[in-house]
Amino acid sequence: MGQSTLSAIVAQGLKLAAREDLAEAGPDGVITPYLELQQWLRRMAADWPWPHLWRRATGISVPAGTVSLNLGAGATVTDAIQRILDPCYLYDAQYRTRATVRVQRIEDNGVQFDETINDPTTTRGQPQYLKVRPFTFTTSITAGKWTVYFSPVPDRAYLLALPYLMMPPDPAAAEYPWYPVDRTMVHMVKTFAFSMGHDTEKHAMATEELSAMIARDKMDHGQNAGININTSLDSNVFRQPSSSSWRGSGWWPQP
Repeated sequence: MGQSTLSAIVAQGLKLAAREDLAEAGPDGVITPYLELQQWLRRMAADWPWPHLWRRATGISVPAGTVSLNLGAGATVTDAIQRILDPCYLYDAQYRTRATVRVQRIEDNGVQFDETINDPTTTRGQPQYLKVRPFTFTTSITAGKWTVYFSPVPDRAYLLALPYLMMPPDPAAAEYPWYPVDRTMVHMVKTFAFSMGHDTEKHAMATEELSAMIARDKMDHGQNAGININTSLDSNVFRQPSSSSWRGSGWWPQP
């Protein structure tokens, strides 16, 4: 999380661009740099699975006979959910049942997994799969809400543990944005200010620098112990072949 409030970040970015005049509210009462930064934060949240956006909902009640369940944006889970992660876990209140539930492809599965053509009163058992469908679209704001379908339909009451990536709410002026690096957010506001001044050269240079800063942030803050890490293969066991090898590129066990 950033160490400066949204208003402080905007003020600093506009000051560096010598465009403090952009901090004035427009005829509609909207301060454009605030809106631009909020939109940029939403785009960054969706662009990378940042570790600090990882959440886990536990103890989700799944009564017997539950065909589907709405999750996210206030439905069972308060957060707006960007993505439900695979796998999920099923258990009961006594912890005697513990099982993995895999997230399935929505389409191109066998008929035995289709929730619309199977009788929910007879296709009962311990759920093994979930299908995740977007909640029915309306013109109101329902982003971050999903409907999950169980296969088979639960034969008794279970609890569900569900990992997901959240979509943070837009920060208000006095709140702290979720993005981990203040300097990058300040530079984003500065870049926006250059675009408002129609300074093509400065805007192009600032945009290129912003892209490099975001890439560095992903390296420095975009992974954590157990989240988004790449485990290196043991060089005592595996070796990398040359590109001219008949086996092709990649790793394989040493003989």
